[in-house]
Amino acid sequence: YGCQEDRESDVKLIKLTTKELRQREETSGNMKTNALTRQLTKNTVDESAMLKTEILVLKRRNDILAKKEKRIQGIVTEWGKKPVEEQQFEPYHRAISAAAFNTGTMLKSAATVITQVIKAQKLVGAMNGVDGDTPMVSKAAGSKACTIM
Repeated sequence: YGCQEDRESDVKLIKLTTKELRQREETSGNMKTNALTRQLTKNTVDESAMLKTEILVLKRRNDILAKKEKRIQGIVTEWGKKPVEEQQFEPYHRAISAAAFNTGTMLKSAATVITQVIKAQKLVGAMNGVDGDTPMVSKAAGSKACTIM
């Protein structure tokens, strides 16, 4: 059921036809849709930036693993070229283990630190009412602090 409200109509709207009123409603609906589209686009840009970062990390990881594989192949080739009398298993095993279990954690820790710094900057910007794209400027009087990007 509907409840009718008795109130004075807008003078501009009284002269419009039903068709024109519907067109106005569609136009105002499109404005809301455009705002939603802008918001989704911003989220998509953030996601694409994260995907680009992930691609760079994976490429770097691929390079590390390729170097590790070459190092292991070199160790095996060296050991195979030695005469049978000089082939000792313990040094060979240590060298292979060192090459195989070197994880390259520096890459992971650096990526983690960078990600945390970016998140912290966005959080501080949100708390100050600044969007992520504009630099934050210190409001302290006489401050010689740098602008945070």
